[in-house]
Amino acid sequence: MVYPWAVDDSELEVLGLHKHCYTCMNVSRCRGRDDACQIISCPEGCGASFHQCKESEHKLLCERELIPCLNTDYGCDILLFRCEIWQHLPVCPANIVMCTHEWNRWPVFCQEKYKTLPLRRKNPIAKDDDLDLQLAMRDQRMAVDFYSVPRRTKLALRNSLTRRYPAVPLPNTTPRKPNPKDKSMKSLRDIVKFEVSDDQVVGPQYGVAKLFLRQQEVQQRRWKEDVDQAIQRTGMPIPKRYWEYDEFEKGNIHKHCSRCHLTVCDREPEYNGMVSCSMVMCQFNCGASFHHCKLFEHNMICPNFEDEGEFDWMLRDRKIKLVRQVSGKAKLAKVCNLKVFPSLFDPPSVNPVAILSGPKRKGIPPPPPPPPNNLTRVLGMDIRMDTVTKLQQKPKAMFTFLCAQTFRRDQFEAHCKNVHSDIHGGLNNWFVSRCPMSTYGCGFSVNRFYPGTDSGNKVVYSASTESFGIRPKQPDITYLNMDKTTKTNGHVTNGYSKSQKVMNGVTNGHIEKCYLTELPVELLQMIVRMLDSWTLNQVSLVCRHLREIVSTLLDSRGCVALQWEKAGDGFHKNKNGWIVSYKRWFFSNHFNSVIHWGVNSDGAVSNHLKVCPYNDRVVPKGWDKNSPATKQLIEAIKAKTKIKRDSEWFIN
Repeated sequence: MVYPWAVDDSELEVLGLHKHCYTCMNVSRCRGRDDACQIISCPEGCGASFHQCKESEHKLLCERELIPCLNTDYGCDILLFRCEIWQHLPVCPANIVMCTHEWNRWPVFCQEKYKTLPLRRKNPIAKDDDLDLQLAMRDQRMAVDFYSVPRRTKLALRNSLTRRYPAVPLPNTTPRKPNPKDKSMKSLRDIVKFEVSDDQVVGPQYGVAKLFLRQQEVQQRRWKEDVDQAIQRTGMPIPKRYWEYDEFEKGNIHKHCSRCHLTVCDREPEYNGMVSCSMVMCQFNCGASFHHCKLFEHNMICPNFEDEGEFDWMLRDRKIKLVRQVSGKAKLAKVCNLKVFPSLFDPPSVNPVAILSGPKRKGIPPPPPPPPNNLTRVLGMDIRMDTVTKLQQKPKAMFTFLCAQTFRRDQFEAHCKNVHSDIHGGLNNWFVSRCPMSTYGCGFSVNRFYPGTDSGNKVVYSASTESFGIRPKQPDITYLNMDKTTKTNGHVTNGYSKSQKVMNGVTNGHIEKCYLTELPVELLQMIVRMLDSWTLNQVSLVCRHLREIVSTLLDSRGCVALQWEKAGDGFHKNKNGWIVSYKRWFFSNHFNSVIHWGVNSDGAVSNHLKVCPYNDRVVPKGWDKNSPATKQLIEAIKAKTKIKRDSEWFIN
């Protein structure tokens, strides 16, 4: 019988082991032989004992052995014990994750969303410190950067999900136009060869659309066969598909109407044969006449066309009643020679009502301020965010935006919850509460939630890092502006007390300013250790001195990413080769996790409505039955009733 551990002497010499040591598994009971080596303990102090010839094998398993991090090829150069690897990996600076959360926005003016605007104003008037405005401006800057990409790259980024505007921001390695005014022959050839119009469908030869469109074709063919088989079982002929009809018939335009351009058509309507329809006049009084089936096409070019708002249907019946009442009053006044008085259904301009407004304000509210001179601050995106799933096809005019921020693996969960779930999920008039009169031009807004339990904490947006962060409550420094006359134990003393002089740095009645950069390096290092990654990122942008202080925490609190570039000398580059140019160390935009959110219950919006210049409260007054105007109105109503009864009796 040959045991599996039986080996030849020549093989043992290659392994560097003795014959006894190769089969010895329990060194505590090993008595040793002539060919055995001595038993030693682990020099690193892990407590293991083994034969000396197995020392190299033990180093592969020893938990006290210093080994490099598993992410050493990705930029982490730390050495640590093998037993500490599992604790280091979640906080490893090279173990980073890029956030792929995405959201969508509509442009302010687009044909696809022409009838779905929720407000009368395209965007409410916002302040520079509003969170939703800052995020919308960030998205707009990234959308503008997309236009600096060559046309060929734009086409390669388009697919069946984002047919016109791919997701931004684009990677830094994406080539940009060297000269936006390039009109060379090569550029013109690329325009003809690679440019795609808005109404053209991107083919299946670009990007992920190749696989997606192929699956759609297979599914469409299966659905078509199932429908055809179901119709054939009923014995009915298979009707034509939508795409098999004529283009005018697809748009519900009759055959005669599609070719008729006369303002007065003598052809009789033929609805049974679906040949033509009657002529109508433009309801907006532009003077045009056309067939009724061309109403939608005429509204697109009519100069007087006004699209109906979302809430105009509520006032439609009221306007009809108002027109009927005004016409009835005119007829009654003509018959009875009576003076027409306003009724309760008249507009507020002629109705005897009391308008509760400000103490000194009269007339209509002031118009909104003009747009700023700096047009780069003009927001061309909808301030409200929409969310369309990643695998759903977006409308052509809709923009798609990515978070594209990098975090350590232990920070990613808190970032998704606090930023994308809590803050992004409440920016549509929930986290940032606006005045109900914002549709009329009021720009008042307030943050409804604050992080933690202290109402002084605030969510802010950093334009330099394009991320959200937490600003804690600012310390009370009102004592710096105190009057020199202070009260101590009920007695008034002139000047600051001794303790106040020590706190404020008062020397001989003068306040001395102490800057952060003047503190010792040791004290600055103790301060920066208490800051989160987002704050460290902001502090590193203040000055070079603070940047050097903060950089000492990059190994334990920072992140590292490899930056790749094309191989070559710059002139003869190898298109198939990439090399690591350098390792980029940075702090992520992660702030301390927010577990509890407080709600501002100070009633800021309700208090603002009391003094809002756009909040005109209209309260109708009661009628005085004994006034001469009321008596004359009652007599007019009786006369109108009598005329109506007499006319009915005459007809009968």
